[in-house]
Amino acid sequence: MAGILRGQALCLIASMGVNTVQTVSPSRVDLIGVYPARVKMHFCQGWALNNTWSSTANGSGNHYNVNLNNGNVNWNNDTNNNYVSCVR
Repeated sequence: MAGILRGQALCLIASMGVNTVQTVSPSRVDLIGVYPARVKMHFCQGWALNNTWSSTANGSGNHYNVNLNNGNVNWNNDTNNNYVSCVR
């Protein structure tokens, strides 16, 4: 788990790999879109089904997160610890 700025940095580092495919932190809409596939994502690909940061800001110093266990959308201060995912 990481604060939003650390999570965005992790996605940037991941995009510097051998394949040079750029990865980014998903938006709130992206995460809501993957919610229906949560069971497959968890069991087949190891995703955590908890609060996951999105790149969508909610005012200064806050970002939205999506709980992939139940679909709830919330927001937290950027320093809170939530899970991070990177998408291409």
